Amino acid sequence: MTEISTQARRIPTHILLAHSDAVARRTLHLVLAASGYQVKAYALEGAVSRDPGISEGSCLIAEHRRPHMDGIALLLDLRARLWRRPAILLAAERSDDLKAEANAAGYAHVLQQPFAHHVLLGMVDSLVAVG
Repeated sequence: MTEISTQARRIPTHILLAHSDAVARRTLHLVLAASGYQVKAYALEGAVSRDPGISEGSCLIAEHRRPHMDGIALLLDLRARLWRRPAILLAAERSDDLKAEANAAGYAHVLQQPFAHHVLLGMVDSLVAVG
């Protein structure tokens, strides 16, 4: 485990996970939990916005696969509610336009699916370490 990983997990870190696919959501939940993170998982983007506990979230991981889940709209909504934590967008396809739109919305990373879990964990570790 890296120094960042160890440091990031000394205190409980809550991850907000928004993914429309039940199997993918459960898999990511288990991977994050096994790595020491507390995870709140949501099947619908609106459920994240309506959750009064979002302020506990240290990082958002959201899917972007319209019409099932619009991760960019979700982060813009959270930003409008003054949630300012880092975020990672999971995209089914890679495009420069999507990356530019995601970065403009406030996403730190755009990760194309499928991906190796250690890549996502490395991103989360580095983002929560810097806050």
